[in-house]
Amino acid sequence: QGQRFEPRVGRPRYMRPPFRWTRQAPVPTRLLVLLLLLYPPTLWSMAAPPPLRLPRLGLGTFQLKGEAARGAVFEGLRQGFRLVDTARVYRNEADIGAALKEAEEKLGVARGEVFVTSKIGPSEQGYDKAIAACEESLRLLGTDYLDLLLIHWPGQAKIPSDSPTNKGARQESWRALEHLHKTGRARHIGVSNYRTSHLEELLQSCTVTPHVNQVELHPLYPQTELSALCRSRSILVQAYSPLGSPEGYPTLSALPSVAAAAEKHGCS
Repeated sequence: QGQRFEPRVGRPRYMRPPFRWTRQAPVPTRLLVLLLLLYPPTLWSMAAPPPLRLPRLGLGTFQLKGEAARGAVFEGLRQGFRLVDTARVYRNEADIGAALKEAEEKLGVARGEVFVTSKIGPSEQGYDKAIAACEESLRLLGTDYLDLLLIHWPGQAKIPSDSPTNKGARQESWRALEHLHKTGRARHIGVSNYRTSHLEELLQSCTVTPHVNQVELHPLYPQTELSALCRSRSILVQAYSPLGSPEGYPTLSALPSVAAAAEKHGCS
């Protein structure tokens, strides 16, 4: 942190240097900001099956709604973020869309400069429901395509993810994402929270290999076996809660060594 790099020639416009995050950064610390790191890290980005390339850092919007969501996304884009992550279950896609529009009008940040991710929810599993969910996401976000569309959870609402009844729903949902990918509504498609067994099942029947598997991943929860499988099939592993989560593993930011490093470098 604290360093800035010149972008390489030929990179997409959203691949700009991450902003310098210091204690003086104007984003309110009370807002939940999830940094989505790519694993394993490179200086700038990881490449999955070409041509997918992502910014190394992204802005997550879990638990942000209304003005808090609009303000955080607008300020994040002003500071240099070029990846914004939302989901159907976050109920904030309209707020994200408003922030994207405001950023284009006031900051000159065009839609094509921002990598936008959304996810279909557990209650939207199945071919027809998944198609309808994507179309609703596009309407609320005010865009005609998503850079990345994920299946948020490997199961339907209120049904355990390892239940046999979910296998058909997962297959039909993925078939819908393949259709959306083919028609250009979703430029890249993937899954989230898929375990090794879910991925192996999907890889046996899919026409399009998932571009991304977004999971909780950090030093206290490295998911070594899952990451190895993804790398072997050129599936990009994208980490949420890279510093830990109050709902999962303890946060790394609470560790004395991490706090000392942040203090040394004047970072939040």
